[in-house]
Amino acid sequence: MNGVKRFIIFVIPFLCATCFVHTSCGQAPVRTQTNAPTDVGLLFFQVGEATFSQQRWREALEAYQKVPQDNAKYAEAQEKIAAVKVKMTEIADASSNAPPASVTNAAPAVAGVAFKGKVVIEQNAGEGDIRRSRSNILVWLTRTGLAAPKPVEGLKLEQKDKAFVPKLLVVPVGSTVEFPNSDAIFHNVFSVSKTNPFDLGLYKKPKSSTHTFDKPGLVEVFCNIHQDMVAYIYVMNTPYYAITTTEGAFEIPNVAPGEYIMKGWHERAPKLFEQEVEVKAESPEMSLTLTDDPELANKKHPRKDGTPYKNTSYDSDGGAGGY
Repeated sequence: MNGVKRFIIFVIPFLCATCFVHTSCGQAPVRTQTNAPTDVGLLFFQVGEATFSQQRWREALEAYQKVPQDNAKYAEAQEKIAAVKVKMTEIADASSNAPPASVTNAAPAVAGVAFKGKVVIEQNAGEGDIRRSRSNILVWLTRTGLAAPKPVEGLKLEQKDKAFVPKLLVVPVGSTVEFPNSDAIFHNVFSVSKTNPFDLGLYKKPKSSTHTFDKPGLVEVFCNIHQDMVAYIYVMNTPYYAITTTEGAFEIPNVAPGEYIMKGWHERAPKLFEQEVEVKAESPEMSLTLTDDPELANKKHPRKDGTPYKNTSYDSDGGAGGY
């Protein structure tokens, strides 16, 4: 049916306009060429004003532009050229602002909300950061089907003054972390974590090395020379996470409303905190309780080969072992 309709609308008038004009009923048709382009252009403009595609308007524009200056309808053709150009611009603008076909039928976007809360320490005993401060506690939201965040560039875990800076680094899965050595002595950064094991070898200032973390989970980072050098890298497969302030406050911005599992981690908490939560526009501030285990502060780790450290005191040149 569409083909027949197009034939009637476009082809038949086109033939009539370009080839023959009937001077009167019953007379033989007389061939004319002078006004044919103008007539074709008028046909396009009148029939297709509301429905023409960009290609049809382009054809109409070309027809008007072929009208010579000595033609009686030249002035009218120039007006039509201006009108067609406006119409073509409107179509182009509408096309550029239209959403992609893949998301045209998607549900309307929902504005994210800030998810706030505070960490409470249940057993505040022993020495260490978690007693003096409630900072460096990681809080995140997760659920089934949640899209993983994009990898982030420019992440660093520095070796400085025989310590890792920062002590806790959160990285989206797939991100690459740089490990610059700012000390004039050797360090050997390594991890024996099940998800992201690595060994960067020996190097000192100004050298650096990198590692890409392609699996989510906790990565304990050590130096094979200096036992007191400990850091934590948490590789996340959720975009919703935050690290607490010294008062234990946290805020995760732009969270899509819905149901989640809220989790919390700290180096001296014996296990992860987990709680079901619902995020909505009027969500109250959440309270997250972690247990402080002072024994974890005294936990010793072996070297990368599983043997104990021979000496825990080192001089400015690297100390025992010739480092």
